[in-house]
Amino acid sequence: MADQQTPNDSAEGTVINASSQWVEDTDTASKKSGKSWLSRSIVVSSSGASRKINELEQQVKILSKRPNIFELDDAEITALAGEDAATLIRAAKSKAQSVLVEAEKLAQGIRETSAAQLSSTKEENTRLIEATNAENTRLKNDAEKYVKDLRAKAESEYEALDKEAKRIISTVTSEANTIIQNAKSEELRITSDASKRAEELLTRTRTEAQTEARRLIDEAQAERKRVIDNVNVQRDAANKVAAEAAKVRRSLASASTQLRQALDDALAVATDIEQKTQAVADKTQSVKDGI
Repeated sequence: MADQQTPNDSAEGTVINASSQWVEDTDTASKKSGKSWLSRSIVVSSSGASRKINELEQQVKILSKRPNIFELDDAEITALAGEDAATLIRAAKSKAQSVLVEAEKLAQGIRETSAAQLSSTKEENTRLIEATNAENTRLKNDAEKYVKDLRAKAESEYEALDKEAKRIISTVTSEANTIIQNAKSEELRITSDASKRAEELLTRTRTEAQTEARRLIDEAQAERKRVIDNVNVQRDAANKVAAEAAKVRRSLASASTQLRQALDDALAVATDIEQKTQAVADKTQSVKDGI
């Protein structure tokens, strides 16, 4: 009985030899590499593991058609297959157990590697999200500071220009009033002096008095005309200065309008930056929620 071999026995022997050869190759590779089973499991590719699993499944299908040798004791195996076959079967059982242990080690290594990669990926995503949030916060703070500084600068320049315009207008108005007041005082003085001199000359002879009076009146009129002309010249100068002051004020008003327009543009830019920052923050939050 031990000397006869059926096709099924041949197939079983083939399966046992193939399994034994695979286990021996694994043991030999392990001895040559000198590495632990965990380091070997990390470098095993998914295709190689799938190929070995498929081979094991094919072996299990063939073995399932034969008596379950794992449920037989040594006497039953010897009676069923003979002494030589029993020895081979026991060796195959031992090697099959080694294969199962090695497969479990490989699976455990793959699971641990996958868990480590998943944890690393989660940590990297968390770090990226935190970095993005920090960058968004920095951009928002920079935009707010820029707008605040620009507003303060515009208000300061506007106040300085307004004060300068008021000072110029006040100075010009004061100088014009002083010129007009001095002209009036000079006119009154000349008129008073002429009147006094005329009264003194009335005591003289009528002819001399009339002649002197005419002369004095002519001088007074000429002087008055000169004073009036001088006053008109001063008034024209004052009007010209006032016109220049009005022109300066209009220029200052135009500069103020331009500053306000620049401030509005800056506020619009800041609003656009804030909206973009909020959009990036929303997108980051959606990515975080998705993770």
